[in-house]
Amino acid sequence: MINEKEYSYKTYCDVSMFDASGAMKPDAYQRICVGVVEKHLNVIELDVERLVKAFGVSWVLLSMTIDIKRPLVSGETITTQTWHTFKKGSAYRRDLILRDGNGEVVAVAATFSSLLDIKTRHICKDKAVHDVVSVPDGEPLLEASSRIKLMLDDFKVTETLPVRPNWIDAVGHVNNFRYGEMAYDALTIKKRSLLKQLKRMEVYFTGELTLGENVVIKSHECENDATVVGVRSSDEKTAFVAKLFF
Repeated sequence: MINEKEYSYKTYCDVSMFDASGAMKPDAYQRICVGVVEKHLNVIELDVERLVKAFGVSWVLLSMTIDIKRPLVSGETITTQTWHTFKKGSAYRRDLILRDGNGEVVAVAATFSSLLDIKTRHICKDKAVHDVVSVPDGEPLLEASSRIKLMLDDFKVTETLPVRPNWIDAVGHVNNFRYGEMAYDALTIKKRSLLKQLKRMEVYFTGELTLGENVVIKSHECENDATVVGVRSSDEKTAFVAKLFF
């Protein structure tokens, strides 16, 4: 039986992860967490390459939530552990804990993922495949959800972007990192100046963006938070939601 807590992974926080004020950018938090999960899945032989080859399915993110205990700084090395928390329906929750060089917790995170059938672009319902990727449950570290309900009445359009070829990953859709980049770009100068005070980030991946699509970026800011939404221009369905809490 796999004991996932036997494994830990180090990540160096390089200068590319930070903006000109020294604040870590939203997509950098995503990169750290997703990078660790990908390394770990490779170690326990549940990585995308193996699953695509064996079953024609790939992990696809549904959401990511990160609670930040203190700002990360350029040049430090973070040690991270991750484990499967539970499965609900076709959604798998995985938690992460990030510690600094002194062993202090700097952030905790949770991701929700499902298995995507590469050919049909639908969520895999094959029980035999799900049984293969099953690992023991672990404890949750924070409150998080795989879904969000949002009213867009008070949101304003900030820009419309064509999906660019270099945004597309090996699964054939826009990589989740790009949503963090879009969220950062949509923030007002005032909100970007508060990124060192970022306490929590939630990103929900609600619909695929593919090449040839345009995404309409909408945003809404309050005193202590900001929400950025990407809407597909072809069908006006939400592709992603990013919520930042300061």
